Amino acid sequence: MSNVIATSLPPEFDLMTRMRHRLQSLAYASHLYRMMISGPVPKALDVVPSDPWPGDSALGESIVDGKFNFAGQSFSAHPPQWLPEKANTAWLTTVHGFEWLRDLRSLGGDTARRVARSLMASWLDRFEQWSPYVWEPHLVALRLTHLVGMHDFVLASADTQFRLRVFECMVRHTKHLLRLLPRAVAGFVARDDDTPEKINNVNLPAAAQIQGVELLIVLRGLAFAGVAFPDGNKALKLGLEIMPIALRHAMMADGSNAERNPSQQIHMLRCLVDMRHALKAGKIPLPPELPIAIERAAAALRFYRHGDGALCLFNGAQEESPVLCDALLTQADVRGRAPKTLIHGGFERLSLGRMLVFVDVGSPPAPGLDNAAHAGLSSFECSIGRERLFVNCGAHPGHDSDAWYTAFAATAAHSTVTVDDKNNCEVLSAGGIGNRPLAIECLREDTKQQQQVILTHDGYQAESGLSHQRTLTLLAEGESLRGEDKLKGTAGKSVMLRFHLHPLVQASLIQNGKAVLMKLPGGNGYRFRCENGHGEAQALVLEETLYYGKTLGRPSRQIAVKGTTGLGESKWMWSVVREGKK
Repeated sequence: MSNVIATSLPPEFDLMTRMRHRLQSLAYASHLYRMMISGPVPKALDVVPSDPWPGDSALGESIVDGKFNFAGQSFSAHPPQWLPEKANTAWLTTVHGFEWLRDLRSLGGDTARRVARSLMASWLDRFEQWSPYVWEPHLVALRLTHLVGMHDFVLASADTQFRLRVFECMVRHTKHLLRLLPRAVAGFVARDDDTPEKINNVNLPAAAQIQGVELLIVLRGLAFAGVAFPDGNKALKLGLEIMPIALRHAMMADGSNAERNPSQQIHMLRCLVDMRHALKAGKIPLPPELPIAIERAAAALRFYRHGDGALCLFNGAQEESPVLCDALLTQADVRGRAPKTLIHGGFERLSLGRMLVFVDVGSPPAPGLDNAAHAGLSSFECSIGRERLFVNCGAHPGHDSDAWYTAFAATAAHSTVTVDDKNNCEVLSAGGIGNRPLAIECLREDTKQQQQVILTHDGYQAESGLSHQRTLTLLAEGESLRGEDKLKGTAGKSVMLRFHLHPLVQASLIQNGKAVLMKLPGGNGYRFRCENGHGEAQALVLEETLYYGKTLGRPSRQIAVKGTTGLGESKWMWSVVREGKK
C-alpha cells in the first residue's frame, strides 16, 4: 500500500499533506469502505442537465493525437499519464476533473467519442476505487458533474457494460461525498448523525476543510448526482441544506468571490448557473438565495472584464476566455452594467471614454482563502478600448511551485510601488499571506469631468517605517490618467515605481530618458512622464519583465522609476496622456 501512496501523490505536496493521505488510506482504501460506498447501480439516468459551456476543439484534437495539453504542460494521453511526476496542480485538476470531455465534444465525431471512452476506461482501471489525491472532494465533484453533463456525448450510445461501470463509479463518488461533506464544511455545525465511524477500529478521517469556490464545486456535484440518479434525494437534501452556508463562505455581499481572484469568479458563477440548470431539469424548486447569488455574481464578473472581454489580473488570476465570459453572462440571464466598485471585494473601477482602470484597494483574502493571493495592494491595470496598456504580471500556471508563486505574487510583479524591494504584505512560500497591512483606507470621488480613487495603507510600516498613499485620477474624457504616490515616514529608503506594460505595447525612451512613448497595436500613442515632489522630471528606465496573462508566458517590458525617501513626506507625480492631448 505504501508504494501505491508514494506514486499516487504529486511530488509538490508537503510532508503534512502526505501524512494525511497516508492516514486516510488506512480506512478509505480498505475493502470494507469500498462496500460502504457501494450501492444499487441505476440502468439509466433520470435527468441529464444541460451543459452549455464551450470546449476547445484544438485541445480536443491534441487529445486525439495523444497529448493532454493543459495549464502550460503536455503529457501523453495515449497511453495516458495520469500522475506525471512534474505535473502541476492545474494540469492535474483539469485531467482528473474530466473537463477534457468537453474539448472532445467540441471536436465532435465518432473518433472523439471513442477516445473519450478509452481514456475513461483507462482511468477506471486505475482509480475507480479510492485513491490518494485523485479522490479529493473537489475532484470527485468535478468528475461527477462532467460525467453527468457529458452523458449524451460519451455514454448514450455506449454498450451496457461500460455504462454500468461508469454509473457504478458515479454512485461511489456520490456516497463518498455524502460521508465527507458535513465534517469538511468550514463553519458547519455538526449534525446529529455526524459521529465518527470506524472500520476495523480505524476512525474514518474527516476531509480537510473545503474552502471558497471549491465548496460550491462540491455542492454542484451533489446537485447533478441528485437529479440524475433515481435515488438521489439524499444528495439533493444535503446540498440544499448546506447551500446557504456555502454561499456566505464563498461569496461576498457584492457578489465577488472571497478569494478576491477574478478567475475564481468564473468558476463561482458557473457553479451557480449549473446548479440552477440541474434543479430546473429535475423540477426542484430553487432555493431563494440561488437567483440572488447568480445576479450578484454576474455583476461582479462584469466588473472584472477589460475592454477585450477578458479579465483583469489580481490574486492569481489569468485573462481567461472572453467567449466563456460571454457564455456565462448569457446563461446567467442577468442584465445590467458593470458596477463602479466592489466594496466588499476590495476593487475600484474607473471608466471614462475609452480608458478603463482597475485598482486593488482591499486587504488580502482571509486565511484559508488566500492560497493564491498576491501582494498587489494599490496596484492597477489600464486598458484603452480593447487594448491593454498597463498590467500586472499575472500568474504562472505552475503556481503550486514555491519559486513561481513567490515571484508572481510579489509586489514587484504588479504595477505599483515597492520599498526596499519588499512586499506590501508577507507572501508565504508555500502559498498564502502572512503579515498583512493593519490599516487600509480608500476614498472615491467622482465628478462629471473626472473619477478619482485615493488609497492609503500601512503595508510598509512594520519593516520600513512608511505609509503609502496612491491617488489615481482619470480625466479629460478618458484621454489622461494621472497618479500621485506619497510615502511618509522614514528617510533613506529605496523606492521603485513599476508600470508593467502589456507585451503588445511598443515602448521607447524619449526626451533624454525623461519620458516614454507607448504605442498600442491599433496605432494610438500615449506618453508617460514622472516628476518628484520638487517638480523635477524623473529619469525613466525600461526593464525586461514577464507577462502570464494566459497559460503561456510572454516577455514584456516595464517602466521603472527609482527614488529614495526623504525626511517627512516624499512624493512622485506621474501622468499618462494620449499623444496630441495636453
